[in-house]
Amino acid sequence: MTSQAISTSRVSLHALQLLQESDLISFSLPQIDHFSSLPNELLDHIFDLAYLDSNKQLRTLLGCPLSKRLLPFYLRILRHTFSPSEWRHVRLLNRAMQQDPSVGDQIKKVFTYSFVGGFKEPQDAIELALLLRQIPNVEEIGFYMDTKDMAQIFWAELDANPTLFPKLRSLEMEFLNDLNWQPSPTTGLIPLHHLRNLADLTACWPYNSTIVPVPAVRLPNISYLRFRGEGCGDASNLALIQSCPFLQFIEFEEVSSSNSVRHVLPGISPNLENLSLGGRFDNPIDQHLTHLVGLRHLELGSNSYDRNLADHLAFLPFLESLTLGIAVHDVTVVARLLNGPHRLQQLRSLTLDFTMCIKFCVRADPENLNWRAETRRDEVGYPSLRYSRQELESLEASVVMARNSGIRVDGQVLYLRDEMENYLIELHNRAILHLASTGDPSKYLEARATSLDYSFPLPFVNLRGLDITRSRIVKVPIAQPGWFALNLQQ
Repeated sequence: MTSQAISTSRVSLHALQLLQESDLISFSLPQIDHFSSLPNELLDHIFDLAYLDSNKQLRTLLGCPLSKRLLPFYLRILRHTFSPSEWRHVRLLNRAMQQDPSVGDQIKKVFTYSFVGGFKEPQDAIELALLLRQIPNVEEIGFYMDTKDMAQIFWAELDANPTLFPKLRSLEMEFLNDLNWQPSPTTGLIPLHHLRNLADLTACWPYNSTIVPVPAVRLPNISYLRFRGEGCGDASNLALIQSCPFLQFIEFEEVSSSNSVRHVLPGISPNLENLSLGGRFDNPIDQHLTHLVGLRHLELGSNSYDRNLADHLAFLPFLESLTLGIAVHDVTVVARLLNGPHRLQQLRSLTLDFTMCIKFCVRADPENLNWRAETRRDEVGYPSLRYSRQELESLEASVVMARNSGIRVDGQVLYLRDEMENYLIELHNRAILHLASTGDPSKYLEARATSLDYSFPLPFVNLRGLDITRSRIVKVPIAQPGWFALNLQQ
């Protein structure tokens, strides 16, 4: 047996001990499973996803025990990925690495998303610092956002030892404010220049940030930059953006203020290829995009654009993919993007995340006694449909036009008619129950008028001569799978 094989076996043994002590899973080897016939590449991917989702869900996915065929794939994940759910798992791994440093050498990914709220006791900070010092080959690190105490340990360890993570390619980390508007060694952007190979950075940004530009910080390898947290879209984001001269993708997960992000956008390089502006905006910002002539993929969140979006996007000659959230003039905008003087000639993919209404959570059903307490809205009225029948038909025509032009269309827009029909059925059913319990026909008349507006007739109740005391509620089968319409029958 070669020394390399002996070392691998020893690491596997430590990994198994750690796994069993953590109560994460147990297995026996000589067992046949229904994953055994899958190719190795697919098994690697399955184990990656299952492990990152939850160690315990891996047991649900595969079933216990594990076979000889699958054991190597799990050991690979176990050696390469550390995603603890409790601080005691960190202590166990630190103990294993102290006994055999090669255990730490094989760890490629560390994720602490389960540690909401950060440290539970002082010893946790010591264990985290010890862990970070023993994983020299780590390539991905992800910390749950809003864990400032854990972030402080990370930045302090990195600043104390600039060569700590020579292979780190991906980082998700809380950023800390500069102190008194002056950069300090463990806050702001300064420690980033130690991470020479960092290519993918998720910055959990503080609210009302005091992070300031640092001319000495230049991060030429970062191509993907994502902002999240309360300070997402804050004007101070530009300090980090301009430290990354070769960005290809910028994502703002949930922009907190249109007023702030409009100060960021003009400072973004026109060479950027991908821009995602997520969230619900208070004002349009599409007029600030016209200089981004290199954009190929663009995502705009709700209310982030106005009726002139097509005019503004006409300045982006290479735009291939566009995602839009809802906005005041979204129906008109879509039609202009596809048919008009500013039609997007290069567009190949259009995602429209448009919805008809707020969905009812529970169906009105006389056999379900809980629906009233959970979802009854008689006092404040029901949510209304977002699009009129004419607007719905216009969007459906735009989808057909796009597809005829070779554009792939995705998003909730494809389900608008289903949403409309399900909403009208539910509105009708609740009105019938209201009528049966109170004798008041007003809600039924409103629901009927709405359904007729959308040319979607539902069972008719003849209110003339209706005697509620002698009526019973009946379920009428309809075409929609799983749905029914209610009616009153004497």
